[in-house]
Amino acid sequence: PSLMATLLIVLWNTAHYEHKYAFRLHFLALFLSWAGDIILLTDLFLTGLIAFLWAHVCYILLMSNIGVKLKGFHFWARSISTGIIGSVVGYYIGHFHAEFQWPILIYTVVILMMLQFSTLVRPYSRLILAGALFFVVSDFLLAYGRFIPPFDWHLLAEWKPELVMLTYGIAQLLLLLGFRAAGRRYLYSR
Repeated sequence: PSLMATLLIVLWNTAHYEHKYAFRLHFLALFLSWAGDIILLTDLFLTGLIAFLWAHVCYILLMSNIGVKLKGFHFWARSISTGIIGSVVGYYIGHFHAEFQWPILIYTVVILMMLQFSTLVRPYSRLILAGALFFVVSDFLLAYGRFIPPFDWHLLAEWKPELVMLTYGIAQLLLLLGFRAAGRRYLYSR
C-alpha cells in the first residue's frame, strides 16, 4: 500500500494535465488501486477485485482521453476480439471457483481491454503499453495458484509474492510515467 500512496503523492505534485478530467481519472485510478491493495490484505477478495476493476476502467477512460480513437473498423474488430478472448480466458480461470466465475470473467475482459487500448495510444504508447502488460502479468501471477490449478513451476511458486509485487509496482510506475508524459505533451497540444 505504501507504493500506491507514494505514487499518488508523486502524481499530485508533478502532473500537468491541461484538462482536470484527465487528472481526476488518473488520480482515481491510483486511489482505487491503493484501496484495492489495502482491501486485498484482508479476506475481502471480491471487494478488492472490484476496486481494481474500476481502476482499470479509469485507465481505459484516461487512454481514450489522450488519443485512442473510439471508432473505425480496426478499433471495433480489435475490441470485439479482445472481449471474446477475455471472456474465454475469464471463463477458464473462473470455472474452478463458481462463486467468483462472473467477477473473474468481467475483470479479465476489462484488464485485457485496458491492454488493448494501451496499444492504440500514440505517441506515448511504449510506457503505457509496458505498464498495462506488466499489470496483466501481475494479475496472472496473482491468479496462478489462487484460481488456476497450480502448474509444476517451482521457481514461480517460491517467488510468487515477490514477483506479483514487483510486476505490479513496475506496472503502476510505467503507467504513471506514460500518462505524465502524455499529460505534459499531448494534452497541451489538443
